Amino acid sequence: SARLPKTRQAALQSHSRRTSKTAMKPTEITGLILAGGRGTRIGGRDKGLVNLHGVPLVSHVADRIRPHVEGLLVSCNRNETSYAKLGFDTVIDHTAGFAGPLAGIDASVERVHTPCVFCCPCDMPFIPDDVVPRLHAALTPGRDVVYVHDGERAQPLVCLIRTRAIRSIRPYLDGGGRSVLGWMDDIAAAELRWQNAAGNDGPFVNLNRPEDFMP
Repeated sequence: SARLPKTRQAALQSHSRRTSKTAMKPTEITGLILAGGRGTRIGGRDKGLVNLHGVPLVSHVADRIRPHVEGLLVSCNRNETSYAKLGFDTVIDHTAGFAGPLAGIDASVERVHTPCVFCCPCDMPFIPDDVVPRLHAALTPGRDVVYVHDGERAQPLVCLIRTRAIRSIRPYLDGGGRSVLGWMDDIAAAELRWQNAAGNDGPFVNLNRPEDFMP
């Protein structure tokens, strides 16, 4: 079925805000929700503001990560007022023309005052509650970035970044780079393998089509 699997619907209705002994103190992490895309697969709509079960996607994501972060930023390129009405502070790309998620991360650098930034897309409403502490546990002293692999493919936009590393994005963008994994390869990012997480029924599924939002 093109609609959300029933297990995913149940996850929205019953997800618990778990805590973890491995969690960083919230004062050490800023959450950055990436909502700056064109939304071409859903007719150009701003995906973060599209409702799923009556709640904007961005709010589903925020509810899951908020217990583990000091504050939340939304990277967007339009509708700043709408995000503000939902209670979010926003950052806008320095690079014009929807330059991709790296531009959104780069735009956050002057607004982040914590040692680390957790990034995730706005269209991932089932993201695990414990993804932030688990990424932190996998971020070793010799690495500046760790991202999720769902068992089938990399999910580089679900990542924990040491804030100091964000400043390396601008030279990469200025040199014509746009690939998130390309930048991560340049700085030797680590990978966290997540068990039983792949596929359309997995917690890292992206909602991309109009039918994904049907009740």
